[in-house]
Amino acid sequence: MTVSDSVAAYIAERRELLSRLEQFVETSEYRSLLAAVVPLAGEDPEPWLADWLIEPVVSLGRGERPIDVVVQPGGVARVEQHIRWLATFVVN
Repeated sequence: MTVSDSVAAYIAERRELLSRLEQFVETSEYRSLLAAVVPLAGEDPEPWLADWLIEPVVSLGRGERPIDVVVQPGGVARVEQHIRWLATFVVN
C-alpha cells in the first residue's frame, strides 16, 4: 500500500517537529520549562511537556506551537510564563 500525499506530509511535519524538540531538550531553556511544568504534570513531566511543546496551543495566541515560540526573542520567558499561568488553574 502506498502512503497518500497527505499522510506523507503529516509524517514529514511530525519528523521535523520531533527533530526540533530533540535539539531543544538539550538546552538550559528546556530544563527551565521542565521545572515550571512540574505542578501540571506530576512526577514524570517530560512526556507531557514534550507533547505540549509540539502541539498548537490556542491560549498562546493564534494557536502557536510552543516549540515555535521559544525561538523568538523573549519566547522562552513567554512560554514559561504561560506554563505558570496554566499551573495556577491546576494547583488552585
